[in-house]
Formats: sequence, C-alpha cells, structure tokens
Amino acid sequence: MKSAHILCLIAVATVAVLAGPARAETAVAVFNFQMKSNTPEWKWAEKGLADKIVTDFTRSRRITVVARDEMQLMANKVRWAPEMATSDPERMEQIERQLEIDRLVTGVYSVRDGRVEITAQIVDVKTRTELVRKVVAGPVKDILTLQRKLSAEMLSWFSGVPASEIFSALPVWTESIESTKALYEGLHLYDQGRYAEAWLRFRQAWRNDPSYLEAHYWVGRMYYFMDRYKHARRAYEAFVYMDATHPRLGDAIKEYLHTYEKLDTPAEQMLTLYADFMRRFPEVIIHNEMDAWVPVNNREWLQVRSAQVLRQLGRQREGTLLASKAMATMQKKLWAYGGRGWAHRVAAMNAQDLNMLTGEVLMPPGLYNIHSRYEDSYVVQFPPGANEVVYRLENPRYVPSSKHKDGRTVYRWRFMYYYIALPSNRVLKKLTLYPIVRGTDGSCGVTINKEHGTVATGGIRSVDIDKAVKDGIVFEDLPRGGILSMNVNFHGKDKWRNPKLYFYGFRAVGEFEDVPVHGAIDVACSTTDNFNVYVDGRMARKGIGLVGLLPPGKRKVELRPLFDNHPFAAQTYTVTVEAGKVTPLQARLTYKPGHPLARAGWTTGRCVGINYPSRSPCLQTLGCPPFVLADDEAIRVFWASRGDLWWSVSADGDNFTRPAKLPMPISSGWLEQTPQCLRDESGRFLLAFLSDRGGQRAQRAYLCWSRDGKTWSRPAMVVDRGVEEYHIIQDARGRYIWADGTDKTATLLQSVDGYRWEPLAIVPMDDTIHDIKLQQRRDGTYEMFVVVINHFTSDREGQMSELVVWRYHSKDGAAWKDREVIMRRRWEDDLPISLMHINGRTVLSVLRRGTDDVRMFREQPDGSWQKADDIFGASSALGMMTHHPRWGYMMVWRRSPYIWEVRPEAGPYLIRGKSVEEFFEVKTVSAGTE
Repeated sequence: MKSAHILCLIAVATVAVLAGPARAETAVAVFNFQMKSNTPEWKWAEKGLADKIVTDFTRSRRITVVARDEMQLMANKVRWAPEMATSDPERMEQIERQLEIDRLVTGVYSVRDGRVEITAQIVDVKTRTELVRKVVAGPVKDILTLQRKLSAEMLSWFSGVPASEIFSALPVWTESIESTKALYEGLHLYDQGRYAEAWLRFRQAWRNDPSYLEAHYWVGRMYYFMDRYKHARRAYEAFVYMDATHPRLGDAIKEYLHTYEKLDTPAEQMLTLYADFMRRFPEVIIHNEMDAWVPVNNREWLQVRSAQVLRQLGRQREGTLLASKAMATMQKKLWAYGGRGWAHRVAAMNAQDLNMLTGEVLMPPGLYNIHSRYEDSYVVQFPPGANEVVYRLENPRYVPSSKHKDGRTVYRWRFMYYYIALPSNRVLKKLTLYPIVRGTDGSCGVTINKEHGTVATGGIRSVDIDKAVKDGIVFEDLPRGGILSMNVNFHGKDKWRNPKLYFYGFRAVGEFEDVPVHGAIDVACSTTDNFNVYVDGRMARKGIGLVGLLPPGKRKVELRPLFDNHPFAAQTYTVTVEAGKVTPLQARLTYKPGHPLARAGWTTGRCVGINYPSRSPCLQTLGCPPFVLADDEAIRVFWASRGDLWWSVSADGDNFTRPAKLPMPISSGWLEQTPQCLRDESGRFLLAFLSDRGGQRAQRAYLCWSRDGKTWSRPAMVVDRGVEEYHIIQDARGRYIWADGTDKTATLLQSVDGYRWEPLAIVPMDDTIHDIKLQQRRDGTYEMFVVVINHFTSDREGQMSELVVWRYHSKDGAAWKDREVIMRRRWEDDLPISLMHINGRTVLSVLRRGTDDVRMFREQPDGSWQKADDIFGASSALGMMTHHPRWGYMMVWRRSPYIWEVRPEAGPYLIRGKSVEEFFEVKTVSAGTE
C-alpha cells in the first residue's frame, strides 16, 4: 500500500499549495477543447484534455468545478464550439443561467510535425470577456505533461500561487499516452454499447500502465456489466484503496457495493459493509441518488440506504434516526433539495411505521424541515400531558400578489404546510384550530391528512376569518395516528382588493384518546390503488399500506372509491386485529353495476407488480409509466421500480408471472427507467430505456436486443445527449424510427439494425415538448402526436399556461406537415398520450394526473374527432393504453409517489376490454375541443 500512501500525500500537498488565504470560491466550468488539425488519431484529446483539467481543478479550494457530466449535457444542448465563449451572448447567457458559473475554461489544440500546441482561455461568463489566455507547446510525446502545466498555469491565475509550486504538487495519473488514448477510445466504445471492444481498450490501458487508476476503474466496470462480480470487485478494490481523492471514487463505491446487493447478501452483512464505507469515505461524492439529481456525500447516501434496510428488518426507530440525520445534513448543504426525495421518504416512512406499530412518536430534527423549500418548515408538537399548543411564525405571512396584463394587482392564495406531532401512544378524537391573524377581509382553510400526499380527511376549504377566529376550524373523526400532516391556506374575498391579511400562526386544542394496547392491518389490493380505507367508519389512509394503532378485536374495514365517479364499488371486510401483530388484508374491488367499464365487459385490474422476489436498499421514486407489449403469444409488462427494470408475462391475459428483474447489463447499480419495448418482424425484442450509467453520469437513452427475453445484448447509447420523452417504432419497411422531444425540438432518427442511427428529421416546436408518439397508418403514411406547453394571457386570469396536443403527418417520416390541434387543456401536470390505429382510424388516449381519468379521441371519416366520455379512476397519469386483436384494449398504469409523499409504490395494474363503444356516446366534436 506504499503507492496509496504516496498518492494521498500528493493530494494533501496539492490542497495545501492551492489553499492560501481564505477568499470566496469561484464557480468554473471546463468545456471541451477543439482539435484544429487534420489528425483523427488525436481526436480523443478533445474530451480528454477537458476531463483531465477538471480532475486537476477539483484539488483547489479556490474554485468549485462543475461536474463534467453537467458540462457535457450543456455542451451538447448548445452544440458547443470554443468561439461561442466570446461571440455568442444568447448561448452564454443560457450557460450562465443553467450552470450558475462565473468563469468558463475552453480552448483549442493542434498537432503538426510531431509537436502539439494547446491554447486555453479563461472567460468571464457575464461579460463574455477573455480574462487570460494560456498557451503551452512542445513535442507531442509530452502532451500529458503539457496538459498538467496548462492546469498549473490556470490554477496559478485563480489562486496567486506560483505555477511551478502547483505543477510539482499535481498528481500524475499516468505518463503513458497510449494508455490515455486507449482509455478515452474505450469510453467512446462503451457509450456505443460495444462492451467487448471497450473492455479490450481498457485492458490495454491497464497493461500499458498498471498504476493507471482510471484504467482500473473502467476494467472493473466492464467486469461489472458482464456479471463477473469477483473480477469487478478486485479491480474496484485496487481503485478505492490506491487513492481516496479520485473524482471517480464515488462511481466505484456505488458499483462495488451493488455487486453485494445484486447477490442478495444478508441484510446484517450489508449494514456492516455500509458502516465501513461511511467510516472510510465520508465525503466522497455520489451522483444521482437522492431524487433531486444533485450530488451528495457518501456518508449521507449510505445512512439513508442503511435506514431503508433497517426498515425492512423492522428496526424502524434506528432507521428514522439515521435517515433524519442524513436529511438534516443535506438541508444545510442543499437548501431546498435537502427536504425532498429519497432521504425524506425513508425517514418519514420509518417514523410512520414506528408510530403505527408501536405508538411511539419520533420526530428528529431532520424531519422538521421537510418543507424547507417553502416559507414555513415546522412541526406543531403537543408537549406531553398538554392538550393545547400555540404555534407562532417568526415573521407574519400575507397574501401574495402579482400584476395582471392590464396593470391591476391580483391577490392570490397563501399556502403553508406543517406536521402535527402528538404525544406517544395517543390519537386525536377532536382537534380545533384557531388562526391568529390581523385583518378580516378574507377566508382561511385547513386540511389534515394522515400523511403528506394523501386525500384530505377533514376540514373546510374556506371559512370566513371572523368565524374561524371565533369558533375555530373543527376536525373530528381524524385518522388514528401520532403524526399527521396539515395544509393551511388563506386568501382575500376579492382577488382584486388587497385584503390586508397577516397570518401569525394558530392555537391548536386537542381532545386525545390513549391507545395502550393496539395492533395493525396491512392493506393490499389486487385490482386498484384508487381507494380510501375506512376502519369502523373512520378514515384511515389512502391506498395500500399500513393502518395501525387499532384496538384489538373484530374491525370493519371498508375500501371506498376516492370519488363518486370512480368505477369501483365499495367493499367491506371483517378483520380480526391482534395486539402487537400486523394482520394482512388482501382486498379486491369490482366495478359498480352499470358502469361503462362493467357494461363493456372490461376486466378489473390485475396487479402485476406484486410479490417482488427480493428486497432492495434503493427507494427511488421514478415518475415514469410502465409499458405493455402485446402479441399473439402473450402480454408483457415492463416497468421501473427502485432504480431497476422489471417485467412480467401473461399467456392468458389474466395470470401474470412473478415480477422478474431484467438482468445485467440492463438493471445495474445506476438508475434505469422509462422502458419501451417492441417485437420486430424477425421476432426479436428491442428494449429501450433511460439510464445514467455512462461515463458522464448523465441520463442517456439505450437500446438492447433479446431473442427469448432472458439473455440481452449489451445496451448501446442511441444519442449522446439528454433525452426525457421518446418513442420508437418499426415501420412496414423494417426500419426502426426513433423520435424524441428535447426542449423545443422533435428529433427523428432511422436505423436498420438499432445500433447505427442516421438523421431523419428535425421538427421545431413552439415550446417545450412534454410527450411524443409515432405510428404508421394502414395506408403507409406516418403521424406524430406531440404534447407541448403553450403560454398565453387570459383576460380574466392573466398569465396562463396550457398543454396542447398537436398532430403532424408525413409520407416518408422525413417531411412533416399539416399540423392540427387535437386537444387543449389548462396546464396543471403532465399529459401522457398513447396512439392506436384500429380499422383504419387513429384512436388517441390521454391520461390526466390528479383526476386520474382517461380521455379518448377517435378519428372520423370526415377528419373530425369524436370525443369519448371520460373514464375516471381507472388509471393514473403514469400509464399507457394500447390495442391488440387478440387481447383487445389494454391500460397499464402504476402509482409512484411524489417526492414528498409517504406512500408505498403501487402496481403496475392492467385492465383490458374488447370494446370502447360504450364510452363514445357523445356527439362528434371538432378537433381542438375538449
């Protein structure tokens, strides 16, 4: 371990040299260099130079460096060229706004007659002024030394420390040009999915220089993606033990630990391993792991991962404390992002389970600030033995206002969010809230829920301030629980008049009930998650999950639809609750008699995502829909859960196999999501998905193949840029057509093999794309449906936004025309769409979040569109619809909680039916009309 000791000393020396007197840090991004000579064998240096400079810059305390993956995303987005730094104000403003940087470093290089010249410039981003230019030149065999000299010159400019001192302290990762070239060429092959070739290049880099740490990492990663875990561990161990300062150390830790998780290592052993890595590498950066897509420290990441394992072991108290500790730390560093995502959900779910099962109310400081991104972030906590508490704001809140287009001021609503924490082993029989306000020209409303994100169980939306102050807002029949969430709002009576309302807090008066002996019920449902649970007539929770603090004995459990227009009938069960035990309830709901789904003979839901074969320490809330692929043989459902891809198969349309995780190299320790699958004319499965597995740690789209659904090819990157909305089809000519929506551009590509893609079309949009779908019609023409957001001004409401569904036509997939509006609606959330072509007519289905309804439009012979009755409560916005002659119409959907919700994932659920005629019972309407 002598080499590791030397490297650590070098790292310490580097930081010491660059430290100097304390001063404010400068935010810097290093963009790719550009080759100016006709020397393709040196093309690797464009990204290689930038990557190595970033690695050197990370050792300075003078500057903060944008992660290379963030830079690369931005570079691809603006089609970066170095001359933009001083000549393109629009793109530089975009870069400054998104990356929040002060300085930008870029440059050019050329190789001629055995010599190389590298020019770097440091640019002030705001003024687009070149602040300094550094040039190094020499024999091309010294390019790596010249790069380090260039880093030293620039770091000297930032810090004032002599360049010679910095240069002598910078670590030498390798002196082998061949090793460096092989590494970056391997990275390019890896991104193309050419793993075997990439592995050979990484092995070559390692053989040329066995001490090259970057090569150690990439050899380990290739073994990792080839399921050769023992080999991968040896390479990762060499990497992590030899240097604790390398920028890729976090990636190695993530993958190294996943080799144990992948093999179902016992939970206690995993906790020991997590604790060891927390102790050894507390400050190492882990990317893309807390739902906020910001880097976090390894210590906090593993604290939350450990807390999830502890919850699965039934050790919720330890889990609550550990995840809350991580959350409190992240809130200090990340502000708004600290109170959201994985850390909060793990902490809060542990705390809720602990309360439901034991009666204990545990609210560590980390949980107090879940809403740190809002204006209030506190807990209303009743002291032991007290039935009253007064909560006062540090600063009063008032009704916010904005300007209407005619210049008048509009006064809107103020929302505030709180927890209510009761003494342990007590529940509320009644709660009265008295707002503390100044002013009378307005109304106040309160809703109280069991958990964040659940349906309100009591309260009045709007009560006159005078009445609320005098009589209070009264809640009875509240859920049994020691931790409740509360939403408080107030507003003026006339939005055009300043209400002069000031909210200072409230007084809460409670009537309590002791629960010394209790048990719990774990509610599951095989048909839907769209229901409320009532126990003995009292609201308990929304959807599947734990209902606790129940007195022992026979309990009447009723599952009721969320809303009257939902298709399911209420169902009642009798459950015997035992003290200190959890009683499972597997429920099943049926359709209401006479509901259109029942009349049309649709099946009630089949829960596909049930009875997972293994536990997972990951708890990613990936908000992406499942995908259903139907052919003459079977129905196959694909979905993302806890960062991996899963699938289930049914040969009869009713009975589905147990969920199976798609194997490596698909499901990995990185995040995989948004799967789509098609079966091509040869019978092969083509699977597309999004993942951040690449060297840039940035989300990219990948494709892979399988003949049997068990053995898959190596995923190949489709395009080296960020993609969120995409769709892939195979047309009648056998070519694959890819469409994606990135910002305001729809990009279409074509391929004959799924690996080599060629441009097909670029279609500019008026605004940001929210969804995109393709299909080929029976007559051979193509159509593309795109959901975009449109901003406009309303005479009544002022500035508004709406989602618009456009349809485009094309004869060849290259030229698109005849744009028409199919639907408009006010923008409140996403609007996923699905396309079907049935009997020569296009059928469009639209899913709406919030109302959980399906809206269908059917093309008419005269070009108009027929709108179907909305189907409420049969799906969710995380879903899709398709059709197959054997299976009929199919809707598949799942429930993935919002990042602040404390609810289990539910589904996927699948329903199907032969007909939709029962829904098309309204008159034909014009396109563009809801």
